[in-house]
Amino acid sequence: MLIRILSAAVALPLFLAIVLLLPPVGLTLATSVLCVVATYELLWRTGAVDEGKYVVSACTLAALIPLWTAYCKETWVLLLGVFALFVVLAAFWLNDEPKGHFSKLAMTLFGATLIPLLFSTFILLREMEQGLLLVFIPFIGAWMTDTGAYFVGFFLGKHKLAPRISPKKTVEGAVGGVLICVLSMAFYGVLCNKYFGGAFDPMLFALIGLVLSLLSQMGDLSLSIIKREYNIKDYGVIFPGHGGILDRFDSVLFTAPATYFALQIMQLFA
Repeated sequence: MLIRILSAAVALPLFLAIVLLLPPVGLTLATSVLCVVATYELLWRTGAVDEGKYVVSACTLAALIPLWTAYCKETWVLLLGVFALFVVLAAFWLNDEPKGHFSKLAMTLFGATLIPLLFSTFILLREMEQGLLLVFIPFIGAWMTDTGAYFVGFFLGKHKLAPRISPKKTVEGAVGGVLICVLSMAFYGVLCNKYFGGAFDPMLFALIGLVLSLLSQMGDLSLSIIKREYNIKDYGVIFPGHGGILDRFDSVLFTAPATYFALQIMQLFA
């Protein structure tokens, strides 16, 4: 527990500095690095893809997608990148026949496209009106759910939530995580309005918190299934006591795009 706390104490100020002190390009470059490391962890650290040429190709596109999100946004450019990767991987696959496996090709495409596209919603949130406040919402949703679930589960947990996937998670912890997240989101709305010039409805933030908490726990369990399938404890060792990028940001993969789409829907009905 002490190592986890110390690791978070170092990582949190770094995250705040990137978002609050650096120009928008800082968040873009940080997201690009995040996508590369997450893609590497998913493909190489799990052993799902055991050839460097596949991993390097995937990480290259993963690094470029946040840059596309920030500076281009032309759909045909993204499709060109995905198509180029597909052609390169198909060439590798044909050359590797008969030992090539479709699962390797599919996993490489998954890691190179879906993960960076989901993470790149940080950039879209930052670009919205009052984006400097909105960009924190996915992290509040994920991390407050995780914190609430941990402590409520530790003290009150009796009924296993998904014993085969994550033996320590409990139903009581899951409910506690939802409640803590909803309250935290409402409080964040009030805080933004009072001290940072926000114009948010705390009740709507609480509703978003409910959705984010459920998706956060879904993301956590989904990424845990992959770890169980490949028989690994953690995706990496970047964060002592926490694991790798995907161990720490598994829930954020779900909460970041959900936040962006929820806010877009709210604007439609505003």
